[in-house]
Amino acid sequence: MNYTNSFGKFDVYGQAKWDYEYRDSYGINTTVYSQNASWYSHIGYNKRYYLDLALVGSGTSLLAPGHKWAFSPTVSAAWVLSEEKMLN
Repeated sequence: MNYTNSFGKFDVYGQAKWDYEYRDSYGINTTVYSQNASWYSHIGYNKRYYLDLALVGSGTSLLAPGHKWAFSPTVSAAWVLSEEKMLN
């Protein structure tokens, strides 16, 4: 699912995603389940300043009980100096 829009000087993009996988290789204890859920957003202001946020949750049946899920947050920021008036 994607979302894109502009509000005055703001540009906004968002994405949500969910994956599910089931594998069964014939044999004993070979069934694997895995799931991933993620959310990503990108916010820009005046074509100069940007902020990205991402949240990812991943799980698999391969890991030990109590450790089957992991959560990974990510944040980044950018400043486009070439768009600043003082440098033009």
